[in-house]
Amino acid sequence: MKDMDEMFFQQVDKTSSLKGCWLWTGFIHPTGYVYFWYKGSCVKGHRYVYELYEGPIPNGYDVHHICEVKICVNPSHLEALPRKEHAKQHSVMYSETSWQIKKTHCPQGHEYTPENTYLRYNKRYCSKCRGLRIRGLL
Repeated sequence: MKDMDEMFFQQVDKTSSLKGCWLWTGFIHPTGYVYFWYKGSCVKGHRYVYELYEGPIPNGYDVHHICEVKICVNPSHLEALPRKEHAKQHSVMYSETSWQIKKTHCPQGHEYTPENTYLRYNKRYCSKCRGLRIRGLL
């Protein structure tokens, strides 16, 4: 069997990005991040590469994409930040100018209100639709 690192990097395009990003060409999770199976677990690609090149991620730290490209696995575009600082960086990336924030209704037409909205992976979701999906009605 091939070495895991070799198999991982077979799915990376290091040449097509103008920013110097190493773009993942394999499975991309609906959140927009790279995920792959490693030793029986689903692992985030950017965390895997960071640990491969830099070592363990300190407790309380998250790996941040400096380039803001979620499918980039270039180790020089990744940095470990304290969780609070990382959250601050994400609030800049997902600011009020984001098209996601400007939406007022879910795809099914329910209004995004504080009572009818929950966040997951920095994205808003409709609570009414979630309830309908759970009951098998949507």
